[in-house]
Amino acid sequence: MFTYTSYKPHFHDAIQRLGEAIFEDDASHQIHISLRDAIPESIVVLHHRRVVGFALLAHTRFFGRLDALELSYLVVHPDYQGKGIGSTLLQKVKEINPIVVLEVSYFNPDAERLYSRHGFNIWRNMYTKATGGYLMGWSKQRDERMLRLRSRQSPQEGEIEAPSTTHHP
Repeated sequence: MFTYTSYKPHFHDAIQRLGEAIFEDDASHQIHISLRDAIPESIVVLHHRRVVGFALLAHTRFFGRLDALELSYLVVHPDYQGKGIGSTLLQKVKEINPIVVLEVSYFNPDAERLYSRHGFNIWRNMYTKATGGYLMGWSKQRDERMLRLRSRQSPQEGEIEAPSTTHHP
């Protein structure tokens, strides 16, 4: 059984160690900065009081005007991957703010697939193919609009849908 809890400073060292174990050595400083800037809504995953995953979050401005939530790091210990922890973390993150942005490396197609499955889209290419990745984002407004369109296209069993005269792009 996994426990999802809010970030508290006493998780700092365990998160730092897990992040360093997962990422290259040069990520240590970035993880430290993300921990310093993490908002209390950041999420820690525990298994028998051991940190096995986390989502470090920060407030950000997107396009200079939209308040968004930045997913700085989403990490699941390799022994616990494939158990739905990453998906649960993403769902919880999306419940916190209507706009979520993140960066994913070109060299991490598994992460890109996970984010795409959860409604994130590539908003922009970052840097170069050799050193960069994508800026991906999710917007609740867009997600809700897609759900409304899908519900119009797929009536429930036994329902009859009236023809629409309005065109929806």
